[in-house]
Amino acid sequence: MSDSDGDGLPDGDEQSHGSDPVMADSDTDGLTDGREVSLGTDPTNMDSDGDGLSDGDEVNDVGTNPTALDTDGDSLEDHAEVTIHNTDPTQEDTDRDGLVDTREVSDTGTNPLQVDTDSDGLSDGDEVTRHHTDPLQVDTDGDGYGDTEEVDLGTDPTAPTGVTDYWLSRLLNAIGA
Repeated sequence: MSDSDGDGLPDGDEQSHGSDPVMADSDTDGLTDGREVSLGTDPTNMDSDGDGLSDGDEVNDVGTNPTALDTDGDSLEDHAEVTIHNTDPTQEDTDRDGLVDTREVSDTGTNPLQVDTDSDGLSDGDEVTRHHTDPLQVDTDGDGYGDTEEVDLGTDPTAPTGVTDYWLSRLLNAIGA
């Protein structure tokens, strides 16, 4: 079998795929036609999955699946993760804080590149799913005691009287009342 362009795809197969038998990379995306066929991509379409990243960029540079719009399944398309959010399109939770990237970008407003957006010592994931505090505020209830401090004390970081009640109960216990 003849392979005029040396791309690993015989000339007869090139014709059946619609690719050019004398051009190793018919769609000029950085992958030879033979490699594209082996990957399941279209050797005549530089962006087989239509996500805005060329098949060659996905395979050679980004490490994403050129046949899937959203490689990591987090509901953010690979192109958006790479060009807009700067998140890792192969990890659904880039910063590993317990919140998937799409939730951080779309729902909570937290930074998908930072484990603790408000730098209060609690991860964004713990704030949202465990403590029900605001991951954008150091002191969710505004009582002057930070969320981490209240969690460590065992008081409610969402109720402004939590720390006051804690100290009052300690004082009353100390004086035997």
